[in-house]
Amino acid sequence: MYFEEKSRLARDVNMEEDELLDGLIVGIPTINLRTQAKLQCFEKPGRMLTAFADIMLPTRAAGSNKMQSSKNRSGEETRCYNCNGNGHWARECAKPKRTPGTCYGCGATDDFINGCPQNKKQDVNNYNA
Repeated sequence: MYFEEKSRLARDVNMEEDELLDGLIVGIPTINLRTQAKLQCFEKPGRMLTAFADIMLPTRAAGSNKMQSSKNRSGEETRCYNCNGNGHWARECAKPKRTPGTCYGCGATDDFINGCPQNKKQDVNNYNA
């Protein structure tokens, strides 16, 4: 559907095939597929359509715009301010909205994740030093 729409628009403005091919590649929303398309060095748009005919874009959660790498520009892993999880932003978080200043684990205002009774990663010191 994406290919057909872009091809129709290119025909309306008499765009060259190589320019259409570049535009098709730039518009691929998934960075891995975009990189793969660049590496293939397709000669014609039809060849790209044939190569990617069975490829389906990953499904996104409702309201999610995450289709690129989870690393930000500086190479650091992204962190959600809503759930404190790695690999996504707060606007893409599937968990319920957390009130700022509350515990990431249980949502209470009287404790934080390091002392939360619902925290699964509590460290138990069994050393007798």
